[in-house]
Amino acid sequence: EIHGNVNSSFNNLEFYSNFSMKGVKIFGNIVNSFIGLQVARYADLSEMLIQGFIVNNSFQNLKTGKDLYMQHTEISGLIGFLSFDDMVILGTWNFSHSVISGDLGPWAFYNPLITGTFDWSYSTISGKVGLTLNDASFNIVTMRHMNITGVLDMYAMPVTNMQ
Repeated sequence: EIHGNVNSSFNNLEFYSNFSMKGVKIFGNIVNSFIGLQVARYADLSEMLIQGFIVNNSFQNLKTGKDLYMQHTEISGLIGFLSFDDMVILGTWNFSHSVISGDLGPWAFYNPLITGTFDWSYSTISGKVGLTLNDASFNIVTMRHMNITGVLDMYAMPVTNMQ
């Protein structure tokens, strides 16, 4: 457990195998952190509890050689301001059964390249979904049973390359 903010931390880390923060609880904001994280195989951010925002380029330029797991993760604040942008996931991004209680966007998940499935099935977003997934490139997107209870902005999810 981390009680407090994660500010400008864990940047430019490189892992030659797997990386896991599975089940970590953060009671604070993630700001300008985990930028340039490179993982040769799997990155596991599943079952996390984040009681705060994820903003200011956090997880920007994240690269995985295989899948990114974020299923059953709960985030209570905004995800935005170029967080999770310019990602390269050479596999599946599993965000299923997750909850975002705050807003998604502006400028979240900008310009991702995902060679496998982008799976958001059974997830809930209760805040506003704003400018997200711009210039996105996916192989398969799964959003079945996804629940958005907040406002869906007219600029939300302008996905440009779905096959």
